[in-house]
Amino acid sequence: MSARGSADTRHRARRALRRWALPVWALARRCRPARGTWLIFAGHEVGSELPHLPDSMRISVAALERRVRWALARGRVVTVREGLSLHAREEERRPLISFSFDDAYRGIATEAAPLLRRLGVRATLFVHTGTWTGEWLPWTDLYFALERALGAVPLARALAAELEPREALLAAAERSSYELKSVLHRGCDEERRDGALRALHERELGGAAGLARSIYLQPDELCAVEDVFEIASHGVRHRRHARLDAGAQRAEIQGARASLEGALGHPVEGFAYPFGRSADLPEADGALLLHSGHAYACTMIEGVNRRGSDPYRLRRWPLEELASESELSALVRGGLPRWLRR
Repeated sequence: MSARGSADTRHRARRALRRWALPVWALARRCRPARGTWLIFAGHEVGSELPHLPDSMRISVAALERRVRWALARGRVVTVREGLSLHAREEERRPLISFSFDDAYRGIATEAAPLLRRLGVRATLFVHTGTWTGEWLPWTDLYFALERALGAVPLARALAAELEPREALLAAAERSSYELKSVLHRGCDEERRDGALRALHERELGGAAGLARSIYLQPDELCAVEDVFEIASHGVRHRRHARLDAGAQRAEIQGARASLEGALGHPVEGFAYPFGRSADLPEADGALLLHSGHAYACTMIEGVNRRGSDPYRLRRWPLEELASESELSALVRGGLPRWLRR
């Protein structure tokens, strides 16, 4: 079995394990004090305005409201930047809970912002600035639109004519759309993948130029939601940092921060790694982020943060993932053992 196949098998097994083990773990953690913990939720789109996105990347307004009300009843809801300061204080006894959203999809302004204003809380929004030109669109958006229109197997066949590893692409598509995306993400040359997806999108669905402005918030719209969102960086072009050399990492980190600060008129201190799994992170990026003026960086490694956690490797929990209130309470009271994390 290939390394990619082994990773996918482990991922499926871990998700299956969590389905029955999480309730048991939650029961065992009920009596543990929830001091010194900081749970950061990570979401993407809110509402159903963008039909090309999979369900795993969006949450309904009603579900988000339930999650925020749960957090207000059990902890102190803060932005990630506020949480970074409060988490270091020994006198802070209530668990800290933050809501963060990646990519700045349009529903953040139309659906999430009004809800947060009504509930009186603030969240953190991680923005990639490359979409501001209107000419560039992340490869994932092209993929989601094509997969929705064609289906995973026909899409894989079309891409396999242009990309390697052909057999891995075809085999992954037979299993699931998720696994096809995983092979495209970690197994293909990035430039060739992006070019093949752009060409196929133009042939099947029309040109992608200009679509970015209809999908992602633009600078003036970001300014309009600053009352309920801390605006932070997600890089320029949502690139996987594990594959970038130091110069390219610096360009992504510093370029996005400069664009955001120019648009907002004040310092931007936060960063979230694109994709954010362990395999997507560089061995050492904290020093570069620190020297670039960032105070923290979020990953997509599941879990909670404790006092002493590395501020440049903050863990988060998927907002869209279905979990009962007892399971969420277990997270606040100490998180998950390693064997239950993704």
